[in-house]
Amino acid sequence: MSDIFTVSFSGVVMAFCALALGFFSLWRYRHYKANPANSVNYYYWTASALVTFGFTLYLIPGFIEVSRISDTVIILAIAATVINVTGFGYFFLIPIYSWLSKEMFVLGSHIIGFCVFGIAAMLAITPPAPIWMDGIIHWRFAGLVALAILTFMGAAFTSNVFLLLQHFKRLSELSHLNVVALLGTFLLTGFGGGYLYAGDNHEILRIAYISLGVGLFFVFWSALKNFFGAKIR
Repeated sequence: MSDIFTVSFSGVVMAFCALALGFFSLWRYRHYKANPANSVNYYYWTASALVTFGFTLYLIPGFIEVSRISDTVIILAIAATVINVTGFGYFFLIPIYSWLSKEMFVLGSHIIGFCVFGIAAMLAITPPAPIWMDGIIHWRFAGLVALAILTFMGAAFTSNVFLLLQHFKRLSELSHLNVVALLGTFLLTGFGGGYLYAGDNHEILRIAYISLGVGLFFVFWSALKNFFGAKIR
C-alpha cells in the first residue's frame, strides 16, 4: 500500500482548498436560508459547494501515485472538472443576474448550460493525461479543452470582479473584509486555477497551486470571522 499512497504538495493544497471553500459555502448557505429571496447568496453557495466537491475529487490523485492507477485518475479528473465547470457557471450567473433583464438572464443561463455541456463532451472525447512529478500533478488537458475551460472560467471570474468593483463602495460599507476577500479570491484563483488547466511548466504550476490556496484563504478567513460573529473593517 505504501507504494501507492503518498502525500504530495498538490494533494495538500487541494485538501486545504476543499476545506476553505467548503466553509465559505456553509457560511453562504446560512445567509441563503435566512433570506431565501436573495438569489445572489443562492448562486454563491451553490457554486462554492460544487467547486468544493470538485476539489475533493481532485485531491484524491494528490495522495495516490498517478502512474499506478492512471485510468482511475483520468476518470476522477474528468468528473472533478465537469463539476468545477458547473460551479463556474453558477458563479457566472451572479453578474448576469445583476446586469441583465429577466428575459436575457434566462437566455444567458441557457447559454451557460450549453457551454458546460460542451466542455463536458470535449472532456469525454479528449480526456486529460495527468502525470505525477515531484509532488506536483500536471493535469495536462488537451489544448482545445484547456482553452475552452480557461475562457469560460476567465469570463465568469472577470465578470464577478467587475461587478464587485462596480459596487465596491456600497459593499464596503456592509463589509470591507468580505468584498476585498472576494476580489482577492477571484483574482488569485483565476490565475492559479486557470494555469492548472492550461499550463504545464513545473515551477509555474507550483506557483499556481500556491496562488489557488492563498486565494481561497481570503474567503475562508472572511467566512470564519463572520461565522463566529467577529467584524473587521
